[in-house]
Amino acid sequence: MTPEQVNKRKSFSYAMIGAGIACLAAAYQVAFTTPKEGAPSLATGIAFTAVALALFAVAAILAYQVRKSGTPPAATDLSGPQGNAVIRLVVAGVIAMVGSYFVDYITPTDQPLGLALEVGLVIVMGVCFIAAGRMARKIRAAAAAQGVSKQ
Repeated sequence: MTPEQVNKRKSFSYAMIGAGIACLAAAYQVAFTTPKEGAPSLATGIAFTAVALALFAVAAILAYQVRKSGTPPAATDLSGPQGNAVIRLVVAGVIAMVGSYFVDYITPTDQPLGLALEVGLVIVMGVCFIAAGRMARKIRAAAAAQGVSKQ
C-alpha cells in the first residue's frame, strides 16, 4: 500500500465512523418520537441501527488493513503559503458548521430566512472542506514528486 492509499483508507474509515454516528443519532430520534408526532415503525429504528453497525464494521476492517500494512501515511507539510490556505479553509468550514447549528437560535428554520441561512452555511462548509482536502492532496503529491515528504 502506498502512503497516499493509506491516507485515503484512513479518511474513508473516518467517514464511515461519522456516518455510523449519524445513523445512530437518527435511530435515537426515531425511537423517541412521540406517537402524536407520527412515530415511524420500530423497523425504521432497527434499520438505522443495523446500518450504523455495518458502517462501524467496515471502518474497523479498513483500519485493520491499514494497520496491518505497516505503511506510514503520507505527511502533509502545511508550513507554506498553500498550507496556510488549507488551514484557513478548514477553520472557515468549522465556523460555517457551528454557525449552521446556531441558526435555530437566530431565526426559525421553517421561515425562508432561516432556511436560506442553513442551506447557505452548509454549502459554504462543504465547499471549504472539499477545497481544503484537494489542496492538501496537491501538497502531498508535490512533496512526493520532489521526494521530500516529511514523516
